[in-house]
Amino acid sequence: MSSVMPALSSTELMAAPDSAEQQQALELARRSVGQYFLGEQQPPDWSSLPSWLHEWLSVFVTLHIDESLRGCVGSLQPRRSLAEDIWFNARAAAFEDPRFKPLSAEEWPQTMLSLSVLLPSEALITENETELLQQLRPEVHGVTVVQEHRRATFLPEVWSHFSEPQDFLIALRQKAGLPPQFSAKAQYYRYATIKIPSTRLFSQ
Repeated sequence: MSSVMPALSSTELMAAPDSAEQQQALELARRSVGQYFLGEQQPPDWSSLPSWLHEWLSVFVTLHIDESLRGCVGSLQPRRSLAEDIWFNARAAAFEDPRFKPLSAEEWPQTMLSLSVLLPSEALITENETELLQQLRPEVHGVTVVQEHRRATFLPEVWSHFSEPQDFLIALRQKAGLPPQFSAKAQYYRYATIKIPSTRLFSQ
């Protein structure tokens, strides 16, 4: 892998929301899950939310209990306002992730919440694994692989689970149900995220 990493694009240099804006996003996710437990299904009045939450952006909502993944659901492409994406993906991460049972009321106070707002993705032109790795920054870029009807993505933080960058790509292809080795038939996309730090899902 080349030691010369690509420059970040202008979209990757967008300013992160300030602490107050981050809290607004986290509170929206908390409300979504909390109202579900209370039997309230009605979403908020979107028009009353701050303007930045009306931006057409996508988000992954991740839940953990004691460092163990408890749910993760997100959108790869913008299809609604960021506020709506947070609201519906928070509820889906808690109750609809097929890898887990729905979050219980007993687990609710123990659960940690984090948000990853996806910036626009870029298609990568590559003919081999070496060229692909030269266009990626570990722990900065999320990566999506697409081949025919198969698709999978890893967020930037997933890099930390692998000692070698190649292992990250092998695992990504396996997640998509593809052979572990590089194939020119697959299309790769990279994206950066704005990470909103972890906090408790339950907030009194």
